[in-house]
Amino acid sequence: MTPADEIVVLNNGTVEQVGAPMDLYYRPANMFVAGFIGSPKMNFLPVTLGAAGQGSAARLPNGQNVDLALAAPTGTPDAKMTLGIRPEHCSLAPDPGGQAQVRLVRTAGRRNHRLCRLFRPGPDHQAGNRFADRHG
Repeated sequence: MTPADEIVVLNNGTVEQVGAPMDLYYRPANMFVAGFIGSPKMNFLPVTLGAAGQGSAARLPNGQNVDLALAAPTGTPDAKMTLGIRPEHCSLAPDPGGQAQVRLVRTAGRRNHRLCRLFRPGPDHQAGNRFADRHG
């Protein structure tokens, strides 16, 4: 994907999006393109749009609210939506309020990809994280 000036994403012979690689990465036209571009893949979570203070928030299936960095909400409160999260945009908090179990480690050059299962109150969710391993 990197050496191309423009790429075409096909889904069963149908063109989903055409554009520069980073345009597709940052502004995918739909969930298919968002899930296709990037490694590891984007995670999708069902959420309900809500309001929290001055900003907007999404309510996860377990009832936990997540603040969103949106310029303006793109739906009405209580609207059902899908939240896409790229693992490289996540970080682990010092006290995440739960435990995680590493399920899989994939080596990718100087980086390792870890698939973790998070254990929190409510339903368990899987999330991927990518960490740079330092050698020497």
